[in-house]
This record gives sequence, C-alpha cells and structure tokens, in this order.
Amino acid sequence: MRTNDFFFEGEYPNDPPKPYGMTVTCVRRATEEFPFLHDTSVTVLGGRLFAAWYRCTAGEIEGITQIAGAWSDDGGETWEDEEIVAEDRVYHCVPAVFYETDEGISALVTFMTAHDRPVKVEERTYTDGRWERRREHDIRFLFNTTPMRYLDGMWIAGGRVSPAEGELPQIPAVAVRDIAGDWTVQPYDGPWTDGEFPLWCPETAVYRKGLRAIVRNDDGQPWTFRREDGAWRFTGESTMPIAGVKMYGGTLSDGRDFLFYNERTPQNERSRLVMALREGDGGFTKLYLIADGYDDALRCGPYWHYPSVCEWDGTLYVSCTANGPDNLRDAVVYRIPVRIK
Repeated sequence: MRTNDFFFEGEYPNDPPKPYGMTVTCVRRATEEFPFLHDTSVTVLGGRLFAAWYRCTAGEIEGITQIAGAWSDDGGETWEDEEIVAEDRVYHCVPAVFYETDEGISALVTFMTAHDRPVKVEERTYTDGRWERRREHDIRFLFNTTPMRYLDGMWIAGGRVSPAEGELPQIPAVAVRDIAGDWTVQPYDGPWTDGEFPLWCPETAVYRKGLRAIVRNDDGQPWTFRREDGAWRFTGESTMPIAGVKMYGGTLSDGRDFLFYNERTPQNERSRLVMALREGDGGFTKLYLIADGYDDALRCGPYWHYPSVCEWDGTLYVSCTANGPDNLRDAVVYRIPVRIK
C-alpha cells in the first residue's frame, strides 16, 4: 500500500495553463500606517465571505501587530471596510483562523511575545458586528489551515507548535477541538522527540480525507505524514518541485484533492504560485498556474505566497499575500470555478 501520494503522475508540466474563468481582486493594499500584512485567510462565516490577515506598523511582527479582516456579500467582487478582529498592546496577534459551529462564528488568534514566540491562543466570537474575547487555550500553536469538522463535534487544523515556552514552533502538528470546545495539540512523530529540529518552519497542510499531511521543508523536499494507529507517522518526502513555503491542501466537494504551493524557481523566490489536482487514488494529475510575477492589471506582486483556500457555491476562493517592492504587502483573493477539469 502506497502511503505517500504527494507526487505527480507522469511528466511534470513546465508550462501549465491558468484555470479557465479565474478572476482576482485586491482586498486590501499596504498603507503608510500598516505597510506589512501577511498570513491571509478566507472562509465563509454566517453565509458571508470573510478574508483576514495580520498587519504590522513596522516590519514582520514588529510594532503593533493586529488581526484585521473584511466581509464580502457579492462573492468576492467587492469588500467592505476592514474591521479589527484582535489587537493587544503587550502581545503580537498572529496568525488567525476562523470557523463556525452551532455556537456561532469564532476566531482563533495566536498571541506572541516576539516573532514566532507563541504563548497562547485566544478564541474570539463574532456577535452583533463585534469580535469579543470568549476564552483562552493554553497551547503554543500556530494555525496554518482553517479548522475542519472531523468526528461528532470534533474539529482538526494543521499547524506547528513550540516544544516549550519561549522556543520556536518547529514541530509539525495538528490541533484538535473536542466536543467540549477545548483545543489540544497532537505533534507528529519525528526527531524532535529527541531534541532535534531539522524543519525550520514546519507549516502543515492537513487533509481530513485519509488523515494525511504535507509539511514545509526549507532545506529539501516536503515531508509527508499519515495518521496511523493513533499517531501521525512519517511516510516519506514529496517528489514535486515545491519551494520551502507554506502550502494549502484539501478536498473539493467532488472528491478531488488539491494542493496550492509555490513552485521552486531558479532564483529561489516566491513568484510562481500553482495548484495541483488529484483524481483517484494515485498522484496529482493536473497542474494550473495561479500567479507568476508582477500583475500589471492588478498592480500587485511579483511574489505570491501563503495561500488559504475555501470552497463555496461552486467557487474556490484562494487568498494570499501579494508581496511588492520594498516588501510592501497586499491581500488578494482569487476565484476559481470548481468545475475546472
């Protein structure tokens, strides 16, 4: 039985097409007050589309770092004025993911003392147009994917966790929400149990179907894992030309798996964002180009990275950071018809 299915069937395409019917909108541009934004997310909450990001008054996780977002009521064509989800004058708020249960709309926000030094996760609820603090979760976890329903009221989300307070989150893991609403962390099996941390930034894309995961590796090929016998076991390395950048994976409503990632380039940059599709039980069979270099019409780029994905009403929504000159960063959302073949 093949345990690692993160490969491409046949010859890998060098010149893939763009998805037919794909459109893109710039949701928020960098400003003088907040020149840096990153780690976007997009999801459907209460029957409305919501995009969010963290933004900073200085560089990456420098100065004031807060979570902001905007709503769309027309399928992502236009976006309302941004609103603040979370901010704190002691901690940096980064990153955030959003989900909806029978109890309502929630945000999970990681609080940090400094860059990649998480201390806790705060859960906020959206009530009467306001984001209000609900509870704290004592986990040093950075969420990389939107929480997904799992079993009987349980939820899972991919990410990474710190081994101890004040240390870097260099352990790939999933967070699990139980029926009582408590989030706990399940680290993957690996050399970190012996104090070795070969993955500098092990951001995790997790698949509910088959309980599989693919993890960023800055120094080589992504690592892959599968849930077996109550633990997340290492299953090998992906053979696809994936750069050491955050990926996002999942399964479409028609059963096909997708994976968004930055393709490796000769310049080792984040200018080329692609989507792979899998049909059946083998490897990925289709590849599509999402972005490559500066977009003159959108006035964004030339770097596109850290995708987040959700499916709604026949459309795949993909948010990402559009990184421009002087490291000024915008938030954009692509819209791709799910019927794409």
